[in-house]
Amino acid sequence: MSKSLGLFSTRKTGNSLTLTVPRTSGVSAGQEFELIKEDDGTLCYRPRNENPWSDGLLSDHDFRNDLLLMEDDVVTRLKGDEGK
Repeated sequence: MSKSLGLFSTRKTGNSLTLTVPRTSGVSAGQEFELIKEDDGTLCYRPRNENPWSDGLLSDHDFRNDLLLMEDDVVTRLKGDEGK
């Protein structure tokens, strides 16, 4: 559900424009946001969530190899129990 927090005007800060975020919004200082410009010109600030799946941090990780290593470890442990 959307809730209006007021009307705000941009301010020039150096070569950029800034928008004030009211304290009542619950946003913490230093929190990162991604700015999305919709096709109709709407600007939407979304909190940046660190997600290794969408950030590409795990794009080069070999998960299949991890599964093989886990499988080898399980087989080794099972074989070790048989010898007792």
